[in-house]
Amino acid sequence: MPPLGIVGAGLALVASYLVVIALMYWFTQRLFPVPYEWGRLARVLFAAAALVGLGELVMPASGFGGLVGRLALALLYPSLLLVLGFFTPEERGWLRRLRHPGELVAGFAALRARPAAVDGDPGELYEAERMDEDSRF
Repeated sequence: MPPLGIVGAGLALVASYLVVIALMYWFTQRLFPVPYEWGRLARVLFAAAALVGLGELVMPASGFGGLVGRLALALLYPSLLLVLGFFTPEERGWLRRLRHPGELVAGFAALRARPAAVDGDPGELYEAERMDEDSRF
């Protein structure tokens, strides 16, 4: 793209990457379909883009103030995801449990004390066999 110079080269590179991503998505979905949660992915991208844009517009580009301001924006990211409704009810419940570390530790201790195989639980040995079986296909 000679008329556009270096900008044209950048635009061509971005366009080529978009084509590669689209083709990779199409081929991989045919071989191994994955049900992506597009709404959640859009929220993640929007939140990240908004915070990066805010950092570029408002924060100084260098110095201690720029570092602290951008760090504050990075720490704001999970809260912004919460406000945007990114987390499922189950994930929000888990986040609420993080505020009470004692309960969390007790839950992990209960998991460790659990016997290896309980009625209806196939146990680790069966799971390992299934994983081996699945890897053959």
